[in-house]
Amino acid sequence: MTSEGVWAEPGAGPPPALRVVVVEPWGVVRAAVCAVLAATPALRVVGAAPDLAAAVRALEWLPADARADVVVTALHVRDACALDVAREVKARGLARRVVLLLRELADADVEGLLALGLDGYVLEAESGAVLAATIRQVAGDEVALSPA
Repeated sequence: MTSEGVWAEPGAGPPPALRVVVVEPWGVVRAAVCAVLAATPALRVVGAAPDLAAAVRALEWLPADARADVVVTALHVRDACALDVAREVKARGLARRVVLLLRELADADVEGLLALGLDGYVLEAESGAVLAATIRQVAGDEVALSPA
């Protein structure tokens, strides 16, 4: 029996991990972001790519019932900008939500980026815990803005 007095279902475990794909052109940064996310409970990195074309190939390879929940992307990748990434993966049904990972952002730009298809952003200066919280927040259909 749980603390609320409701019987737990036999075999019921924790909720499934959120599936994340990282799109980042710099290999060391991409590997670091993947490592931080892979070490975070309830998040599972299911792909990583240096650009939009490789991300689309990786996302299309995933079974339809195991598509990414969230894509984390840099502002600029080799063949696109973050808005292109958001439009492409959402239009193809390859991911539901997109988080922008960037160095800095002027306040005036936030509204425009969110209006054009991004679901949130986090600054690179933030901790891995903030990035993970941002991913969870956007996966819950909320807009997530960097605390900074």
